[in-house]
Amino acid sequence: MLRIITLILIIAGCLTIAFAQPAPNDVQTSLAAGKVALTNKQYAEALKQLKLAVAGQEKLRGTEDASLIPLLHYLADAQIGLKSYPDAELTLQRALAIAAKPKGPEDYGVVATLNKLFTLYAAIPDYPKAEEMAKHALAIVEKAKGAESPDVVNQLFWLSDFYVRQKRYAESETTLGRALAIGEKLKGPEDISLINTLNRCVSLYQAEKQYRKAEIAQQRICAITEKAKGPQDLAMIVPLNTLVSVYANQQKYADAEATYGRIFAIAEKAKGAGDPYYASLLAGRAEFYINQKRYDKAEADLLSAVGIVEKAKSPEDVSLVPMLNRLVVISNTLRTYEKSLPLSLRIVTILEKANAQDPLLIGYLQQNSDIYVYLGMKEEVAPPLLRALQIGEKAKGAEDFSLVLTISKLANAYNALLQYPQVEEMLNREIAIIEKAKGKEDPGLVSPLYQLALCYVHQKKVEGREAVLLRSIAIAEKAGPADPSLWYPLNYINDYVYMPQKQYDKAEAVLLRALAVADKQKEPKNQLGVLNKLLTLYNTQGRKVDAQQVQQRITMLGGK
Repeated sequence: MLRIITLILIIAGCLTIAFAQPAPNDVQTSLAAGKVALTNKQYAEALKQLKLAVAGQEKLRGTEDASLIPLLHYLADAQIGLKSYPDAELTLQRALAIAAKPKGPEDYGVVATLNKLFTLYAAIPDYPKAEEMAKHALAIVEKAKGAESPDVVNQLFWLSDFYVRQKRYAESETTLGRALAIGEKLKGPEDISLINTLNRCVSLYQAEKQYRKAEIAQQRICAITEKAKGPQDLAMIVPLNTLVSVYANQQKYADAEATYGRIFAIAEKAKGAGDPYYASLLAGRAEFYINQKRYDKAEADLLSAVGIVEKAKSPEDVSLVPMLNRLVVISNTLRTYEKSLPLSLRIVTILEKANAQDPLLIGYLQQNSDIYVYLGMKEEVAPPLLRALQIGEKAKGAEDFSLVLTISKLANAYNALLQYPQVEEMLNREIAIIEKAKGKEDPGLVSPLYQLALCYVHQKKVEGREAVLLRSIAIAEKAGPADPSLWYPLNYINDYVYMPQKQYDKAEAVLLRALAVADKQKEPKNQLGVLNKLLTLYNTQGRKVDAQQVQQRITMLGGK
């Protein structure tokens, strides 16, 4: 009997322990969910799942087991995504301590965590600490793997990219030079594995504007690719396209066009001239022509690209949008707005068919509105903006800062139609959104405030003009006593408050300030505008000497 009772107690204890311990599958489930959330940039959800995974693993293996290290790395990624940098640092320091415990802080096992710490410090940014981590990791890899190991090359890439971010180009070039030398020694000067290093070299040289060096390195990439893949392989197109860019930066347009000829020959042979891939290359060459202001050639390439996609896919395929938009940009640049309008309207039609509430529509609806403005079609300006506003409100809420541009454009549209109550409504809404998002002294308030004062003028509302303009002036002054944004509110408070009310002392004060702004900007038109107002003021007051001095200056500036 005693034996049976003892056996039951042992079984019960084991069951209690079993149920208290998380199953390994639970850890893996939380880890998988956390990784998916990280991929989707859902950092709060990732943090939740990864904390569960870490806690579960701690119960299974203990708080110092090496199996925690990758979980802690993922947890730190979530914390970095949320910009919880102190938490991420603590998490990674814990991972580093676990990694260093078996063999010490100089063991190869700490390298992955050092690289994570490097990423963290670079994001903060704390560049001295980031550099310390990168160099420490490099030294450990060199000692463990040898100074000419492929692993050393990868560490050199981290360090080189870090130097580029800080525009420490000379150090980056030295680092890449070493990486290239290691690669050449390991695989030979024509091995395709060198392309990663050479691509970094080209990017560095372009950033430094050392275009000849970039050209030599890019030609080498092309030669290596050609040897490895063959001269007609599609893999040639990417390096040849980069070579075009390098030539264009040096204004070697003939060389660039010859290279394009080779690109199109390869694409036509591999894909055919009616393939959407061929169309994408035509769109790329159009950008090359746009940058040279060769709009006729750019337009021809874009129209050909559009025709290919329409035939291969559909006249309503979403991939047409960027090509059609570049045609709009060309027509707008040439001020042929009658050509822009149907293209821009077509873009909206295509996007609406795909998703009528797509926030991407907002910019294109604003573009339609702008084209109506250019064409003088006042009645057509507001409807696309109202549609854009509705989409933006649904996507982000009625008080989101992203709505400001649409609301500002709507205020201008109503102003053109002399619909001042609607103008006032839009301006008050714009002001409220800016105040909530940026604060009550944000420089972005200067313009809508003085526009609101003008709206009061148009509606013959005297009350409130001065207060609104004084607030606009006060905010603009924070940027400096002669900031250009002061020009309008200073003039408007003179024109619509002080002069009509015969407050001449105040009028003179604001006009002199406006003149100081115009003088600093060296804008003769603005200078003459203020001087003529001062002349009117002094003549009204009978101040002949002051009026004569102002008149002399007006004459010197070429005014009457």
